[in-house]
Amino acid sequence: MNGFERDRFEMLSAYLDGEATAQERQQVQHWLDTDPEAQKLYRRLSQLRCGMKEMPIPRAQPTHQLTQGVFQRLRRRRWKQAAFVGSGAIAAVFVGMMSGIVPGSNSGWQYAETQPQSSPEMAITEDTLTIAINRPVVAIPKAAIAPPEKLP
Repeated sequence: MNGFERDRFEMLSAYLDGEATAQERQQVQHWLDTDPEAQKLYRRLSQLRCGMKEMPIPRAQPTHQLTQGVFQRLRRRRWKQAAFVGSGAIAAVFVGMMSGIVPGSNSGWQYAETQPQSSPEMAITEDTLTIAINRPVVAIPKAAIAPPEKLP
């Protein structure tokens, strides 16, 4: 909205509110007689003004009732948040039990246990297979490193 449109809007608004000077009223009357855009804006502003007059006014409440209502809503919101967090925790425990993460459930993952073995490289027993990490079973060859090139 440029400066002229803003001034025209304010002048039309003042005209509708009965706050325009005699000179401003003449200017607005000239616009309404000759300018279709001004007529359109005038109709919109008068409809808005009528709509504002017809809006229901909320009934006044005593202060203590209003504050009680606010605190009651806050308490309800806290209960909802607590219920949400609690249900999330219950769901996490349930999922943990189903996947075997929670100790005491036999289904799911099994963790490795270290036991002293007689052979440091590899030991095979009935139930377990243990491989020593710092002494691999298969020798891993080192990568060949080329000597650095000499610059001329």
